Amino acid sequence: MIGRRTRLGIVAGIVALLLAACAPTGSNGGGNSMEHDVTAALRASDLGITAASADTQSAGFGTDLGITVSIDDAAVSADLLRGILQTVVDAVDPDDVRNLRVHVYQGPQASGRALDVLTPAGELGFDTGSPNRPKTSFEQLMTTVVDVLGS
Repeated sequence: MIGRRTRLGIVAGIVALLLAACAPTGSNGGGNSMEHDVTAALRASDLGITAASADTQSAGFGTDLGITVSIDDAAVSADLLRGILQTVVDAVDPDDVRNLRVHVYQGPQASGRALDVLTPAGELGFDTGSPNRPKTSFEQLMTTVVDVLGS
């Protein structure tokens, strides 16, 4: 028969493994191939993007992908947002991404102005949520992005 200490040790080990599997790990600035591939694809696109970066954050059973792009224009059009989203979808395996987050700046991110991305997202058919939500942050499940772009 297994003793009490042994059972407690086994339970503690299982809990530690589960916590380690669900612990967030993050990277900023091109530290993995998904970040590199997305950044390269956005920079190579003909969308008028002057700078691009991607970061991933793994938590539990999925990866969240954050995209930041800079443009010279003063507003984000629905066509530009569609192009950004399509470029990202084409650069990754959508099954590997749980959530996609997009921020667009006029000028460099450090000194630029964050632009409204929710209005063009609504024009594309995305549910943009609460009217109190910040208009400068677009976040959707990747499956939703693929579905909307496919329609």
